[in-house]
Amino acid sequence: MYLYVETWSPKPEWLALSAEERVEFIERIQILLGDLASDNLQLLGCAISDDDMHLHGGYQYVAVWRASDRQQVARIEEGTERNGWHNYFEQVNHGSSEVGPEAVLGHMLNI
Repeated sequence: MYLYVETWSPKPEWLALSAEERVEFIERIQILLGDLASDNLQLLGCAISDDDMHLHGGYQYVAVWRASDRQQVARIEEGTERNGWHNYFEQVNHGSSEVGPEAVLGHMLNI
């Protein structure tokens, strides 16, 4: 399995859109989410980040995905790019094959 975490915040370009333009954009993203959902790609959850979270990373939103492999994650990236997502949101992504804490801690020892 592959885990993929997206974190994002709105850019000024998003804030400058009218309410109608935002609704149109969100409707396209909802269609994309429906198209992406499968046994091989699942949106595990989303969150609106608490601003007072210790060591807050500065991003307002979070989405966590589980995919069968990295190729499934490419579908997310292609869809968001095709819909112009990055015109409106500053984003940082994290992804890797899913491992247990022992593998992470072992990797930390050997870097």
